[in-house]
Amino acid sequence: GSGLSVLNEASHLKHDGQPLVQWFIMGVYGFVLAIGGLGMMQISTRFRVLMDIRREIRRERKKLRRGARRNFPRKENPVGGA
Repeated sequence: GSGLSVLNEASHLKHDGQPLVQWFIMGVYGFVLAIGGLGMMQISTRFRVLMDIRREIRRERKKLRRGARRNFPRKENPVGGA
């Protein structure tokens, strides 16, 4: 968001005839912010997908454990045990 705004401001500075150094540095800064924002968005999306996958795997494992317990009878307490 802010990277595109800074980049837009740099283009206005260039259009208005400001010195090269001023609009060039602002343009580079805008590109860095924009690319950084896209990178953070990609990382957060990947993190969210991995969290969802992990949750589903845990649910499936829990279901499998429950099913395995139902298939096998429980062991009886040994005689004289608590």
